[in-house]
Amino acid sequence: MSDNDDCFSSIDSDLSKLADKEEQEVYLGKDGDAFDANNVFTAQEFDGTAPFEEMKKKMVAITDDVYKLNLNTNPENKDVVLPRKCSVTIHYELSIEGQDEPFDSTFVRGVPEKFKLDSNANDSLLPGIEIGLRTMKLGDTSVFLISPEYAFGKHGFPPRIPANREILAVVKLFRFVPEGEAERLLEMEYTARSCLPLSEILTAVNAEHQTGNENFKEEEFELALNNYNFAIKLIKERKDERTAEMECIEEKLYLNKAYCLLQMDNPQKAIDFCQLAIDLNNKSVKAYYRMGKAYLELKMLNEAKEAFSTAHALMPSESFILQEIIKLDKQLQENNMADVALCKKMFKNVNIIEKEKDDKFKDTEIFKSLEDFKNDPDCKEMVLPFNQFQGKLNLLEDCAKELNLNIRFSNNSREIGQRIYISKKTA
Repeated sequence: MSDNDDCFSSIDSDLSKLADKEEQEVYLGKDGDAFDANNVFTAQEFDGTAPFEEMKKKMVAITDDVYKLNLNTNPENKDVVLPRKCSVTIHYELSIEGQDEPFDSTFVRGVPEKFKLDSNANDSLLPGIEIGLRTMKLGDTSVFLISPEYAFGKHGFPPRIPANREILAVVKLFRFVPEGEAERLLEMEYTARSCLPLSEILTAVNAEHQTGNENFKEEEFELALNNYNFAIKLIKERKDERTAEMECIEEKLYLNKAYCLLQMDNPQKAIDFCQLAIDLNNKSVKAYYRMGKAYLELKMLNEAKEAFSTAHALMPSESFILQEIIKLDKQLQENNMADVALCKKMFKNVNIIEKEKDDKFKDTEIFKSLEDFKNDPDCKEMVLPFNQFQGKLNLLEDCAKELNLNIRFSNNSREIGQRIYISKKTA
């Protein structure tokens, strides 16, 4: 992605201003990604292979079921504590006594994991780890010994975890995001939420929007989409109080969702959200530009050119949009030359148009070309230019029918400039 189109491809036009500092909604510990898994037990000469009863002598009892020892702390974040409801990013390693290796370790996998605190989700943390996290500060690495009741229970998790076993957990906390305001409000009953002042709703929407942008910067696109969805739902609930400000925010949220989906290789859905943004503002340059990018991903070049051309007409001063159009024109011209060559080959033996005048239509190059396509396991679809088949559509359709192929047109009106799509029928 070039620097020239950054203002259109960034999640929000002002996002670059946030790059040099962390917003208050997101908290990062020092050296979160650089933590050395090989040295996890070196601090304070802690022996992670010692008997659990020996370990407890060096630990502090948080509760009767959870013991703790700090391996290292980050004094710069001593005042940054976890809110009751938040999402945390942690590295962890879980072991049971008497085994040489941990049975689960994000350190080994090299990828931290995210969890929601104060959650009833199936993928939530072990209760003992959540209790332990509540005592940690950002950037801390701690060791916990957790009783079976707060780990995997009396039945364990065979075969890896025997019944009724204590768990040793090493945890490093290096990021957390407080629960979004929109998410909090959406947990309320609708009748209670609908009575809240509009200003409170917009404050929650803006907070969720910002958190989504931060998640986007961390390439947590699914989380970002959730944030934008929460914000959009709150706005749409107050449609009777709609203001220009609300429409502007909603447009940005749709554009952000579209860009997330582009990053997630889902251009078709990205187009849908670009269209929703255009429905709100038909002069949205970003919407047409991102729509063009999505069509390019789908290799729908004519549609991409139309979207880019609209964006250029709205903002002719941006030369990089024009460059996209020039590149597309060149590609379309090359494709057209290839189409003409293909069609000339297909029409080589076709001298009459109507099927009823040609009892040997199976001998035509059109039929042979379609037959070759059908028998090629690597070809899923054949795209033909409509204008090259003027006067020969009946023959093309008859050949496709004989070969049991699907045929459709990009526009039911069958106007010049449209495309013809040939595909194989599924069994």
